Amino acid sequence: MAASIPELLSPAGGEEALRAAVNNGADAVYLGGKSFSARARGENFDREGLARAVEYAHLRGVKVYVAVNTLLADQELEAIADYLRFLWRQGVDALIVQDIGLWYLLRQVLPQMPLHVSTQATVTATGAASLFYQAGAGRIVLARELSLPEIAEVHRAVPGVELEVFVHGAMCFSYSGQCLFSSLVGGRSGNRGWCAQPCRLAYELLRDEGREEAAGHLLSTKDLNLLPWLGELARAGVAALKIEGRLKRPEYVAVVTGVYRRALDAYAADPEEYAVVREWQRNLEQIFSRGFTSGYLLANQGTELMSYDRPNNRGLYLGRVQEVDRERLLAWIRLEDASLAVGDGLEFWVSHGGRRGLEVNRLQLGDRQVQVAPAGSRVGVAVPAGVAPGDRVFKTADAALLERARRSYRDPSAGQRVPLYLDVRGWPGQALTARARDDRGHQSEAQTRVPGQVPERYALDPESLRIQFGRLGGTAFYLADLEANLPEPVMYPVSQLNLLRRQLVADMTEQRLGEYSRPELEASEFAAQCRRVRTNLPVPPPANQEPETKLTVKVSYPRAALAAMETGADIIYFGGERFASGPGFSRQEVAEVFAAGRREGRPVIYSLPRLWLVQEETAVRHALEAAVAWGPAGILTGNLSGIKLAREVAPGLPIYGDYPLNIYNDLAIGFCYQMGLHQVTLSPEMTLAQIGALDWLARGYPLECLAHGHLPLMVSQSCVPGAVCGGRTAQQRCSRPCRTHTFSLRDRLGLVFPVETDQFCRQHIFNAKGLCLVEDLPRLLRLGVRRLRLELTRDSSERVGRIVRIYRKALDDLAAGEDAENFALWAAQARGELGSLSPQGLTKGHYYRGVL
Repeated sequence: MAASIPELLSPAGGEEALRAAVNNGADAVYLGGKSFSARARGENFDREGLARAVEYAHLRGVKVYVAVNTLLADQELEAIADYLRFLWRQGVDALIVQDIGLWYLLRQVLPQMPLHVSTQATVTATGAASLFYQAGAGRIVLARELSLPEIAEVHRAVPGVELEVFVHGAMCFSYSGQCLFSSLVGGRSGNRGWCAQPCRLAYELLRDEGREEAAGHLLSTKDLNLLPWLGELARAGVAALKIEGRLKRPEYVAVVTGVYRRALDAYAADPEEYAVVREWQRNLEQIFSRGFTSGYLLANQGTELMSYDRPNNRGLYLGRVQEVDRERLLAWIRLEDASLAVGDGLEFWVSHGGRRGLEVNRLQLGDRQVQVAPAGSRVGVAVPAGVAPGDRVFKTADAALLERARRSYRDPSAGQRVPLYLDVRGWPGQALTARARDDRGHQSEAQTRVPGQVPERYALDPESLRIQFGRLGGTAFYLADLEANLPEPVMYPVSQLNLLRRQLVADMTEQRLGEYSRPELEASEFAAQCRRVRTNLPVPPPANQEPETKLTVKVSYPRAALAAMETGADIIYFGGERFASGPGFSRQEVAEVFAAGRREGRPVIYSLPRLWLVQEETAVRHALEAAVAWGPAGILTGNLSGIKLAREVAPGLPIYGDYPLNIYNDLAIGFCYQMGLHQVTLSPEMTLAQIGALDWLARGYPLECLAHGHLPLMVSQSCVPGAVCGGRTAQQRCSRPCRTHTFSLRDRLGLVFPVETDQFCRQHIFNAKGLCLVEDLPRLLRLGVRRLRLELTRDSSERVGRIVRIYRKALDDLAAGEDAENFALWAAQARGELGSLSPQGLTKGHYYRGVL
């Protein structure tokens, strides 16, 4: 019995990749422009190229989704408005959006534009899916970390929204949208499209006081490959299967799209008998592979998720070197499961000295030179220096596979084309009439300009008509069928038949593209409309305005919270992640924190975890219910699921938005205000100049800036200590080494990044350098920032007290009118003391330098 199948969505990093996707069976493609795309390093599309791409795809019945999935600065409002107007006019099928500020804008100025939630928005639980659906999302690209039962639960909980999941390609080690590694360490923001991929570099895992436990590409994942589970994904309610790869070459797009197309069609034809064909898997391994994994679909894979040995393509395993003939300069290899041909690429993994690569230009089979050697044969190839018996051999390029892939998008007659069905009628003395229809029911009719003639020698016949009307190369169409009604011998000039064919093609093309046409938006009026959305942001009521600057402190442990109160914190954020390296504590100690806050008049805000998965929703809800009983002054959340949960569990408490929401502009603050948030913490990727330009500052709405602390660079479902030291695999539980040891990662420059594991066994990697703005407090206060936050979630109570005391004195002195010169001298000394608590140095983050 046939089954319905999800949409196949392929990447298009450039025009050739787009044709590769369309011609190999994609139902939809996703691409980006030269700006505002999370793959800024790719070829991408200028406006002319994007218009051509949309026309090429739409003619062939393929949808086009445009990624506008970076965080936007307020200064880019004019440019984004013009770009949105252009995309609207092109008739693109949807926009893929990360920035909640852009979402806020689009819902007001282009409410008819379909919107998809980017994976960069980190949708990991049902609450966020529900709120995005209520905010107008037509589709959500789920986080890669969700398991198959969790995907099914999101579909059950929010049935009205389409779900899209990645099924093939590179995986981020971190939760997408929650990584600041490239940004804070290298100045290239993944949230702005410029990720430098530090996760693909080599690191050393250190235990306790610096003992090396492992070395290699410890954050480099294998590539996702969910080909065997297409049926399970379809039954879980997935609407679209996404192939990663906008930075990949077109040959990759062609091969991977073609394999998944054949697999989906095979599943649709007979779901019960669906099985992965070995050739499909071999082609996927050959075109690009770091090794394959099922990711988190079935379980946390531990070491099996990772590609520790190398971060790039390994190709297809051929076998091992059996013998090296030094005289003939040949290495003899037994081909285990694949053929080898002249022109293919090989790589030898030698025992000493890394890897040796070559292109096969000589292939020896016994005493004969051949062009192709079949699987199972013993072949000799030219041997690079250093190769020895036992070395593994991989085929890194298959010349025949690459050539087939290239033909699929370079040959005008290849690939995806639209069927045309023609009915042609003609008589002597009458014009020839041709009626055309396509697979969508469009119809067209055209006639020759001259009547038919009685032939002197050769009469027009159905086969001649098929030849003339079948000359559709270079168009989007092919002749699927032609019915000829020629009751009497008749002849028409060939030029008239060609003209008739061109008229039909032009009309059918216009009709197909006409389905996507949209009314023109007048440029200046649309730009003004976008500006008005920002300038007409609401003014918070007096109760939600804050005239005074408050010192806020985020901690994870009761003693640290009490130390913060005792040394001058105005507001305490307490809760969130509990790290394995931290002290244990009782429920009574937690209750005392909230009670002390009430006694001292220092609000204690309960912090939800940074994120959680569907399977953890019940635990997070119960924890919040318990916290509400202790009487918090509010709830802090860094994700939309937390907003929904807080509304349900504690409807009377104010909700505070944390910086993992990636609040980067005025419009994002508007989105949060519309959601009912009492206060928001700005993205640490903003500069002071950008903060100073925020319209919300003048409205008195409490905006918080991070002023001090070691910030998390990554949060990941995979844990390096758990995999490497704890033995975690898909079948084996972790032995929890984090309970008895501390861990860190050291990079090639010698920087050491602390690693923590939370109560859900998620890993958090922290910056080696601590953020410190004690010298810059006067400028922050002049900007009108009303909340200055110390991020001290890993610090002991003694350290918390020392840090809070310094910042308390700074704010009190500034409030008392301390002379600028005297303050600068004191602040320099204070920075020195704070620097002693951060041995690897201090940083001012992006407040001055900004990000790419």
